[in-house]
Amino acid sequence: MLFRPVPCARAVVRASARGTWVLTRIGRSIMREIRRAALAMLLSAGAALGLAPGEAAAAGTGHIFVSNTGADSVSVLDGKSFSVVKTLPTSKRPQGMAFSPDRTRIYVVAGRGERLDVIDVARLAVIGSVPAGDYPETVAIHPNGRLAYVTNEENALVSVVDLASGSIATQIKVCAEPEGIAVAADGARVFVACEAVSAVGIIDTATNRMVAEVKTGLKPRRFAVPPAGRDIWVTAEAAGEVQVIDTAANTVTATLRFEPPGAKRENVRPVGIAMTSDGRRAFVGLSRAEVVGVVDVERRQVEAYWKAGKRPWNVALSRDNARLFVANAQG
Repeated sequence: MLFRPVPCARAVVRASARGTWVLTRIGRSIMREIRRAALAMLLSAGAALGLAPGEAAAAGTGHIFVSNTGADSVSVLDGKSFSVVKTLPTSKRPQGMAFSPDRTRIYVVAGRGERLDVIDVARLAVIGSVPAGDYPETVAIHPNGRLAYVTNEENALVSVVDLASGSIATQIKVCAEPEGIAVAADGARVFVACEAVSAVGIIDTATNRMVAEVKTGLKPRRFAVPPAGRDIWVTAEAAGEVQVIDTAANTVTATLRFEPPGAKRENVRPVGIAMTSDGRRAFVGLSRAEVVGVVDVERRQVEAYWKAGKRPWNVALSRDNARLFVANAQG
């Protein structure tokens, strides 16, 4: 499982006395909050949940990986006790992370180091780094395992990194302020969430060009890719929505609005999203609304809201889909 930082929340989180991580057992209304000194420190450094697409455990180890933006490190937690088993020094300002397809390596975006650090999952060691372009933010790995796609937010670029040669193969001009990124299961397209223009840019990986721009709700953030369909789901933080995009037609086919009881509209801020491996349910962290939205994917309907502590930012599922992990940006 991977965690990533929330730069916009650092000032708030550092003022917090403790961090919170909520563990929810799927299909039941039981929740328990797990508070550890280590997690408090990690959340105080601005860390919140981020995940490799599809799954949440590393190569069968059960380890949890946490990027510590302020401490320039990645912490490794035991998947059962949630205690820190190792802390790995990284390049400056580690942020987004992604697994290799075989889950033997993790690629960590170092925002100020302008690098991708490479973690060997079995050895629990940083074994090297490769360039990631200026102002890197998030990363997604091609299914072939040979290419990494990195958003360069301030330059409106996506850097394509050849992981074998350790060099930037090319850079692709995209829409303004690219942040979240995802690769289609067949590797044919890359999707980029562009905050400044409220759009998703679509890249053709054969030509390395942005071939379409699909308008979304305000401030698109993160993606979920259903396992079998031709859709991609994107959270629109400032709109309080999730858009479903038909990737064949490049159009929005559905919009889900979140209206948890008792929450102020301005506090409903969808960011992290995770989908079960069978594609039947999606879970969306709604930040200051202090809940996770539970969505019936086929019906395109919000079916429940689960209390999830202070500012649930990002979410991830265990590999068996039995548990949902929620990282809270405020303890």
